[in-house]
Amino acid sequence: HLMKNRIKMTFKPISLLVLLAGITISSSASSQDILGLAGYTGNTDQSHYGYVGLIAPLPVGQNTSGSLGNDGVLLRLWGAWLAYDYKSGAPSNTNIDVDGPIGEVGLGYHFVRDFAVSSVYVSYVGRSLDDSPNDPFNNSVDDHSGVKFQGDTTFDLSDQFGVNLNGSYTAILDDYWVRGRLYYKYNDTINIGPEITGLGGDKYHRVKFGAFISGIQLGGLSLGLQAGADRDTRDDTTDAYFGISLVHLFKY
Repeated sequence: HLMKNRIKMTFKPISLLVLLAGITISSSASSQDILGLAGYTGNTDQSHYGYVGLIAPLPVGQNTSGSLGNDGVLLRLWGAWLAYDYKSGAPSNTNIDVDGPIGEVGLGYHFVRDFAVSSVYVSYVGRSLDDSPNDPFNNSVDDHSGVKFQGDTTFDLSDQFGVNLNGSYTAILDDYWVRGRLYYKYNDTINIGPEITGLGGDKYHRVKFGAFISGIQLGGLSLGLQAGADRDTRDDTTDAYFGISLVHLFKY
């Protein structure tokens, strides 16, 4: 019951904003793009992160059609479940399991150019993590909220090569995540190449080195895969990581 109450407290303000945004889109747009995203990433050290999200251009200003192909304001909705474990350290060295939901709602702006596509966002983040057994020194558990600043850009270096950069920082929660990819255009939709990711928080930092493939077409879905090595400075270990992502463009 306690966990259910935490989830309700986390998502109550998010649900209200989602409802208002949905009314705005449905009442204003005659044609609308909505980008749906879902995925999972994990490693062999029992860290798991699954997510679903929606990105929708709002039909305001000059982008009255709500098209992702135009500059304009974006609505970003995100829901995720995070799970991980760690050792509490001396003297007990107890294994601590942590899991719980994360919700985000934010507004951003989309810039579309011939050689690059970029977006910036500001979001409200609410999360409710539970640890078992209780670790009084872990400040990241229980109910917390913060403000996330996020940006991403993809730009072509040539006809065959390009770069994708993503990053975010959540104030109050003091979390960060950054990733860089160099891609080779295998064909019109598929990109392949190396990636490096850094993420961390109050008491940990991790670096991932790997490779990815994206843009595999499965009907109306676009599939992406990634894998590599995950270095965790908290316990000074290296594990394997792997991930899958699905993207679909809805039009109505």
